[in-house]
Amino acid sequence: MKIGCSICYDLRFPELYGALVERGAQILVMVAAMSKVHGAPHLEVLLRARAIETQAYVVAATQCGIYGSSDNELAGHSMVVDPWGVVIGSLGDEPGYLNLELDSGSPGKQGVACCLGRARDVRVPFDAPSEVEPSS
Repeated sequence: MKIGCSICYDLRFPELYGALVERGAQILVMVAAMSKVHGAPHLEVLLRARAIETQAYVVAATQCGIYGSSDNELAGHSMVVDPWGVVIGSLGDEPGYLNLELDSGSPGKQGVACCLGRARDVRVPFDAPSEVEPSS
């Protein structure tokens, strides 16, 4: 199985993951150091969205604990999501490992990948105003 790699910042850009799958990736691996306060609330929902959109497995290896000498606590919660968006393995906020077998003939690949058929170069057909006038 081919692997596409990314970092946590990339997670918010679905176009990257669509491009990786278009180039043959079947597993999308993301490494991350997301803060417990700012990153954790969106982590699972974004990972599941990327899996569904691309119909690929998403593997997130996320750091946990305290970052360096700061008070920035990292989220942890490494997980594996299948092409249907189901979390098939996850860890908490402590160090650990997952041992899973991924199916290259996953049911997700028999469906239609949501993002692969969409237009990548969409433009607004008119000029948007540069400033909006305040209403009175």
